[in-house]
This record gives sequence, structure tokens and C-alpha cells, in this order.
Amino acid sequence: MSSISCLLQMNSEQRKIDKQLVLDYQSGNKKALVFLVKRWHRLFCEKAFYILKDADVAKDVTQDCWDIIIDKIDRF
Repeated sequence: MSSISCLLQMNSEQRKIDKQLVLDYQSGNKKALVFLVKRWHRLFCEKAFYILKDADVAKDVTQDCWDIIIDKIDRF
């Protein structure tokens, strides 16, 4: 299953949780980001490894993704 397919299949409850976590983080609750990372980090790593077939590179790409997300989360 592609990453996009996986995201599209998220149920509405999962979307609500993620949306609330983003809003909480934007409101100053730094722990909300910890929960977002816990929810998504493994999937990001797995998808990156599936594409790249190199665990170290996949970890680097995943970290780069988180850096971008954190940098832009206030604009969501």
C-alpha cells in the first residue's frame, strides 16, 4: 500500500486526533508534537525504508521530513 493510500484510509477519528494535536501544538502545547511524532514516526521510517532500501538513509530522510513538518506546522 502506498503512503498516500495509507493516509487516505485514515478514519475520521484518526484525522480528528491529528488535527487536534496540530492545533494544540500551535497553541503552545509542545507535548502535542511528541504525540504526533509517536503516532507517525514509525510509518515514516517504514515508508522511507521501503523506497530507499537503506536503513540509515531512511532514518535521515525521516528526520528531514520531521524538520520540515516542524518548521511549517504553524502554517497548517
